[in-house]
Amino acid sequence: MQELRDLLTQNVTAWNEQELSLQCIGPILTMVRFSEFYRFNLFAQRHIEAVVVDIELGGEPDTIIATGYREPEIPMFAFTEYKRQTDPQGDPAGQTLAAMLVGQTLNGDQQPIYGCYVIGSDWRFMLLDGKQYVISRDYSALSDEVYDILRILKALRAIIVERTASLRP
Repeated sequence: MQELRDLLTQNVTAWNEQELSLQCIGPILTMVRFSEFYRFNLFAQRHIEAVVVDIELGGEPDTIIATGYREPEIPMFAFTEYKRQTDPQGDPAGQTLAAMLVGQTLNGDQQPIYGCYVIGSDWRFMLLDGKQYVISRDYSALSDEVYDILRILKALRAIIVERTASLRP
């Protein structure tokens, strides 16, 4: 984690979204192991869409965690948007919430949906439960809070494991 933090410190103002994803966010998500054979997997840039309250929403979140092996089936958790530190484009909270609403509609199980968006070094976690949502304070990956980020992601993995227990091959 210290190496990732050092790399981020040196490059956070220069990296674009892809570089941030490949060199920092991806390795952190890999450490958590958001993949369990034929149960759930981490998918990137996969199209999801649904009609939510008579409005068609769709897009390609940077990352989703869904049931499925090669293709996402039921989106469940962690719809993440990544934005560069300098000159971020778009509304990452709004984009993440829209993806979470699509996931909630597609999974249809009334379980809370979890999300996260990252702007440079700052991570914010989201929860959508029914029609209510909350956004956490930001956690900086440039400080010891990087370990809090890892703990939150590991707790999310535990929730995913519990919810998909019946899907064991």
